[in-house]
Amino acid sequence: INNYFLLLLVFSTTSILANDNGLGPTPAMGWNTWCTLGPCQRDYCDAAEIMSIADAMEFNGMKDLGYTYINLDDCWADHRDEDGNIVPDSNRFPNGIAPVIKYLNKKGFKFGLYTDAGNATCQSGGRNQPIPGSYGHYEQDAATYASWGVEYVKMDWCNVVIDDVKLDPHVAFKNMSLALDKTGKKIWLNSCEGGIMKPWIWMHEYANSWRTGHDHHDNWDTTSDIIEINANLGVYAGPGGWNDPDFLMTGGE
Repeated sequence: INNYFLLLLVFSTTSILANDNGLGPTPAMGWNTWCTLGPCQRDYCDAAEIMSIADAMEFNGMKDLGYTYINLDDCWADHRDEDGNIVPDSNRFPNGIAPVIKYLNKKGFKFGLYTDAGNATCQSGGRNQPIPGSYGHYEQDAATYASWGVEYVKMDWCNVVIDDVKLDPHVAFKNMSLALDKTGKKIWLNSCEGGIMKPWIWMHEYANSWRTGHDHHDNWDTTSDIIEINANLGVYAGPGGWNDPDFLMTGGE
């Protein structure tokens, strides 16, 4: 499979206080859609591609090695309906997200989905309008994701200034964590605020993994920088809560 994103999570055996949802005894491993079919910021993956990735990962043995998450990153959503429900892009997901998840589950994979803590996601995927974030809809979105069968949620940190006031990540990620727990379904929460507020110190209570720094790109400069950022963070990770240095790009950007 071309352009794999393998979730790379730094860990240690140190006992820590972690999100007590029964998830994450080991780091999550799998494949992520971001930058798959072109430069980052313009992701065009669709239902057929995601299902073909599952086919390939089953065939090549990656699933048996523990790469069981297939995560759909930014640009999958289109708008909210009149009731505030998030609606997938019908051109990319003509039958919605749920049938894709069912296909993956039958093959033994888990499905992850992207959202943003603010009022819009980080990129528009080539659209002329922003894609709605989860601000003001944390519980509603969590319930929607659970009803579809989502088992992993990545929450990004763009467009978080609301009415001239910047959101508090402690509050935002706590609220999404509580919203996911309220669904009754075990859903892995990955926080992605870029390590600005040193989440390795405090995010354990809310998330199963947390981004520790900036985005990784397919060049040595960002790779070496991420290695340095994470060099001394292993003591903060363990079963239930893991450092996330960002996915490993094994294909060209």
